[in-house]
Amino acid sequence: MLDLLRTFTGCPKEPLQHLVLPYVTLTLQLYPSADSIVILDASNLEVIRVLAFQEVFPSLQYQCESVSCLAVDPAMKIVVASMNTHIAAWSLSGIQSDTWRIHSSLVLPDGDLVTALDCRSGLLSVGSQSGLSVYTLILENDLLTWSKKWSARVVTPSLAKLAPTLTYIATTSSDTNQVRLYSTTAGKQTQGIPHPRPVTEVVWRYSPSSRRSAGSLKDAQLELTDIHSGDAALFTITSDSTLRIFLPVVDSAHRLQLHLTIDPFTPLTVPTAPQLTTHPGSKVIWLDREVLGPAIKAALAASATGSIEMSRLWQIEEEDWDLFLRVLADGSLFLTAVANIDRKPPTLLRQFTISHSPPGVLSPLPSNLYLLPRRNGVDLTLMTSPPLRTFVISAMTLLNGRFDTLQLVAAGSEKVPWEQSKILHFVRTPAGRGVAVVRAEGGETWMITESGSNLSRLNSWSSADHVVVLDGGKLVATYSSESAILTLHSQPPSTLYLPRVSCLFSTPSRLQHESVVGLTEDKFLFHVHVSGSSNPALVLYSYNSLPLAQTPKLIIPVDPMAWSRTATLKEHDNLLSISEDGELCFWTLEHGRTPGWRCNGRVRTRRKCFKMARCSSAKKSVLVSGHPEGQELTIWDSNESEFASGLEHQRIFR
Repeated sequence: MLDLLRTFTGCPKEPLQHLVLPYVTLTLQLYPSADSIVILDASNLEVIRVLAFQEVFPSLQYQCESVSCLAVDPAMKIVVASMNTHIAAWSLSGIQSDTWRIHSSLVLPDGDLVTALDCRSGLLSVGSQSGLSVYTLILENDLLTWSKKWSARVVTPSLAKLAPTLTYIATTSSDTNQVRLYSTTAGKQTQGIPHPRPVTEVVWRYSPSSRRSAGSLKDAQLELTDIHSGDAALFTITSDSTLRIFLPVVDSAHRLQLHLTIDPFTPLTVPTAPQLTTHPGSKVIWLDREVLGPAIKAALAASATGSIEMSRLWQIEEEDWDLFLRVLADGSLFLTAVANIDRKPPTLLRQFTISHSPPGVLSPLPSNLYLLPRRNGVDLTLMTSPPLRTFVISAMTLLNGRFDTLQLVAAGSEKVPWEQSKILHFVRTPAGRGVAVVRAEGGETWMITESGSNLSRLNSWSSADHVVVLDGGKLVATYSSESAILTLHSQPPSTLYLPRVSCLFSTPSRLQHESVVGLTEDKFLFHVHVSGSSNPALVLYSYNSLPLAQTPKLIIPVDPMAWSRTATLKEHDNLLSISEDGELCFWTLEHGRTPGWRCNGRVRTRRKCFKMARCSSAKKSVLVSGHPEGQELTIWDSNESEFASGLEHQRIFR
């Protein structure tokens, strides 16, 4: 029985989504990867589940497309994703909290690609190339179905965020610097809010009253109401990392107005600001009180009163301050507060600095920052991406700015340019201690570390037609058919001209390094040694063919899993040749004055029209051949006596 030991899901390319499961004290982190959605435990980055888009749409399996949009409904525990014109949804089982089931699906007209998604309390907003649409969830013939409520031809949205009251949708577009508000009941634009720069993020603020007003699907079907009744506030972030806070207008309840602007250098001292202007922008997030509140209460209950930090915690708790965490270009973290957002009628908002950490707390600089709850309810999870990392942080650490106490819990692999490229196949070392990941564009090698509990990425290449991994993953050689060059990726690289190679594999060697065997298109064999220790180099050792009367139809390597560094070379076969009339021959590489190949066994299968063949390290061979009734699969044991046929298994697939 095989147990899953470790998974490597790659570095997220897009912003993350999260789903808090309070009944099991678990926070899930979700992000798209190729044609799937990866679900992680946010506290330790362990993989919980991978949702494949083809589960919902099997016809898309071979289209090589990627998930473009992802949204999470926190109330109904629904995950919604899109690929081109297709939308798929999964739901978390209410009985089995670790079971994901296909929930529903939706297909837009051909050519109308999905560009934005949001889902909340059974209401789905879909931005596409043709405009904006809203769908409601209904039960039709005992099946959950998305019913279109309305659609409007608007500028193609890049974001479409539902308000917590479910009465408004805020959209942005890559073509304009404007945030547009639409009524979810009528589908009409109610306001356009211009910005000086492109808007990169839109956040509807969750206040206690707005959470109460958006608790069910029924709320989404209410007539247009006063936006102020839901205590709606809108935060926007532009490309220069400037945060703007919009609140309802007192005399016009359906409109929002700008109340405060916080740019990256507003709270900084004068000597610091010019220094940072030479760097790219910073990132800022709003700290949700649903996440921060329990940690503050736990800190207040556990600590003695009297300190400055405790007094500040009491102020945050009693006065309902809104906190914003910003990571600056020097890797420092900056915590600011805004007071009076909930005060009615709204008064002048107060903004002030709470803490500023030393530089280099977060390195490399992340593109995305998230603050999430932890299971104990006392500490918080700080997650960054890319690279994907999880830290433990306390409410007191946030206040005093001593981020040197930040504890790294788990870290994903560094982001590399080729990791989004499709994986074609794997090539492993004989003992399985190293593996090459061959992609549509380039690839990389991984080697077992930490006593077999982890894999570390070593070498990479941009393009190759054939790949072979040596020395447990420490070395890798690639072959280009166009140039007929075999390249050993060492320091410095070593190259060798080998014409017409159609296959590469490794074999044991009496030298320090494993050697390489290359099979040509006309069934000749190159044997290449890797010489040297400090500067490995490729050396051609022999070039010959198998000693057969007729050229075999197929030559394949014997599965090398049984090889070990302590075994003698003659204990294991290297090659299996199959003749036109189905004769199997096993070959061992001979090392001597006249290098060659020695046959160690033959099996006469009498299968002339075989189409596929494989061979295990135990000399078990599988042939797939044509049959009058379909396809015949046979398994042969070459260890049998020459007086026995060696046939172990036979089955006809019709």
